[in-house]
Amino acid sequence: MEGGLQHPGLALAELVAALALALVGLARGWGKAAGWLALALVGQAALLELYRAGPVVGYAHLRFWHAWSEHALPLALLAAQVGLVAVAAAPRMRTWASWIGGRIGSLRAGFVLALMLAASAKLARPAQDFAIELLVAFGLHLVQLATVVLAVLALPPAATERLRELGARWLGAPGEGPEPGGLDRFAWAAALWCFL
Repeated sequence: MEGGLQHPGLALAELVAALALALVGLARGWGKAAGWLALALVGQAALLELYRAGPVVGYAHLRFWHAWSEHALPLALLAAQVGLVAVAAAPRMRTWASWIGGRIGSLRAGFVLALMLAASAKLARPAQDFAIELLVAFGLHLVQLATVVLAVLALPPAATERLRELGARWLGAPGEGPEPGGLDRFAWAAALWCFL
């Protein structure tokens, strides 16, 4: 479909979810955070549209550079997301880098980035296509991550406190270790991290 979507039902569902999230967030006073989360949903829908996958079992590959015009809408949405995130994140990059360096260290942060890069794409032939797919996918995944970080940073203090209380109620108060018979906060946090 020229300039259209491969999976319009999926994309429409994500766009509606993004709109609903933005409206609910604005109504609850989340403001910019709701907008960033909605942008993350729209960006994820657009990114999924760029993967070439068929009805047969096989690997999905990010392949759009051979047919730019067939992917005009998802590429335009991703370009808008990249631009908005770049403008918002640029002044914060030094702060983020020092925060990450202080928490896990530069060497570990580099190792995590290397793992993210290695996991960004599946091996493919020709090697040139694999290299392009690897770098583009890695860059777009970093943009998605930065969008979520911007959403979290934009949460108002009242919403942050409510989420903290909800987490403590569901998972128990943060502490040294799990309490016998209770939910393991670390295990749930790790599971949530893997899911995201």
